[in-house]
Amino acid sequence: KSKKIRDRQESCESRSKMTAFLPARQLWSWSGKGYRRPRAKGRSRKQFFKAIQRGKESITVGDSAVFLSTGRPDRPYIGRIEAMWESCGKMVVKVKWFYHPEETTGCPTLKFP
Repeated sequence: KSKKIRDRQESCESRSKMTAFLPARQLWSWSGKGYRRPRAKGRSRKQFFKAIQRGKESITVGDSAVFLSTGRPDRPYIGRIEAMWESCGKMVVKVKWFYHPEETTGCPTLKFP
């Protein structure tokens, strides 16, 4: 059963466009057992996970992470992982994004660094 899931994740249809440029050792995979939210029906029945791993690295829900930007490599995106799930064979991550200090100039309501 797990082999079928692994095969589906590695197919061209379920991989993001970015994975074509990355070696297999740089790809993330689910860590631990997934779960479904009760009372979810139809397409909303997502398989949620608490962590992903790549080699010895792992990221769990609640961690902060750096996401590289192809448009601005000098200014990566930074955010806190809120949820991770699989939908239609694709890995999805919900992130709460942080601002860079340069992006907050002229905002008098922001009092925190």
